[in-house]
Amino acid sequence: MSKLSAFIIRKTPSGILAVRKDREESLPKKRFIDDMDAAFQDGKYVSPNEGPPRVKFRDMNNYCKQVGKKPVELTDEEMEQFRF
Repeated sequence: MSKLSAFIIRKTPSGILAVRKDREESLPKKRFIDDMDAAFQDGKYVSPNEGPPRVKFRDMNNYCKQVGKKPVELTDEEMEQFRF
């Protein structure tokens, strides 16, 4: 179980907010960042999006294999064909 299991992560207009489940009080920003670093040691965390994906990932992956590029190497023009 991660350290963040005791918290509710909420998306607010000003950003991400971590709230303790037991007390419903918000964490200081530094502590939140430290807890995130501890919970996600590889540095990969994405806040969930409430809507459907806006990129056709499977098509993008197939295209990358065909042209021999990684997704991060695609130009904006190439990426545009996979957005909807």
